[in-house]
Amino acid sequence: MWNKASLRARVAALAALVCIAVCGLLVGALVHSAGDTFRPGAGEQGEVTAGGMAADLYRLAAAAAQQERRAFARQSLIWLAAAAAIGAGAAWFLARQAIRPVSELSRRIESIDVNNLAEPVPVPGSRDEVARLARSFNNLLGKLHDAFEAQKRFVQNAAHELKTPVTAILANIEVLELDEEPSIEDCREAIRAIKENAWRMSALVEDLLMFNVQCREFCARFSFRQLVEEIRAELATESDKRGIVFAVSGDTELVGNRALLKRAFRNIIHNSIRYNRDGGRIDISCRDGQIVVADTGIGIPAPHVDKVFEPFYCVDASRSRQLGGSGLGLALAKQIFDQHKYKVEVRSAEAQGTLFIISLPT
Repeated sequence: MWNKASLRARVAALAALVCIAVCGLLVGALVHSAGDTFRPGAGEQGEVTAGGMAADLYRLAAAAAQQERRAFARQSLIWLAAAAAIGAGAAWFLARQAIRPVSELSRRIESIDVNNLAEPVPVPGSRDEVARLARSFNNLLGKLHDAFEAQKRFVQNAAHELKTPVTAILANIEVLELDEEPSIEDCREAIRAIKENAWRMSALVEDLLMFNVQCREFCARFSFRQLVEEIRAELATESDKRGIVFAVSGDTELVGNRALLKRAFRNIIHNSIRYNRDGGRIDISCRDGQIVVADTGIGIPAPHVDKVFEPFYCVDASRSRQLGGSGLGLALAKQIFDQHKYKVEVRSAEAQGTLFIISLPT
């Protein structure tokens, strides 16, 4: 019952109880003091032995004093009830005034939905708890707005990236349909383009699904160098075709979800291959709790360095699509590293190569 009452009712009830308790103590003290005041003195009580008339007078005085005490007690109780009623009413009114900013804040919060997340609640000019609550809520509102906007951009970019290969597939099919007797070479070219875009769409969908994978198991222990050698073997066809040289030095023991960490390091190494120069070099080193992946590629312009881990962000969108990139690889890698408490940063200069630094947790 108490927990279901409103905050205003609870504050008013507590204030009224305190008022009644204080008034009760005061009335009790006054009644007790009045008892001493209306009681006949000890000298008068001693004189009753002098004669019967004096005794009768004393008894009459005692009876009158008793009546006075009772009348005073009744009046005190009446005043106590009146004071309690006035105190309860005042407590209810003051509680209403004190809780009014909270009520207004509550009504404003109830009116918030997805469409007005950017509108902050008014912050009172006072420096009390309500003002701090309003500021804290506005901070939360700002974070929610940023999260919704990021999600909206993510969905829009995902739809755009998925639409591109689908459009290419449909275009190649329509070209074949327009030709009543397409040549074998035309069919092969169309099939090659369709297959290429289908693989691209499959890779994009796989990356999108990986964004929802949560790292729940951290019990595996494995060698970083062995992991790199596996990745190197998987990417050997692409790197050898372009004459890119690998150099791996050092080793350390990694702890975490092996499949996810392999995906993260593979994305970074693949990125270093994809945007490297023909005949370039990739140096992978591990020392002092840090893993460094350095390449001799085209580099990243300074204004874009801080954005490379954003989903679907591409420095050169046309070049990225030409090379088969979707803009999700580095974003996915960072998400996996964050789940494992790894810190990843990038340093790059245009036309001078890129450096990825992964700091392991201590």
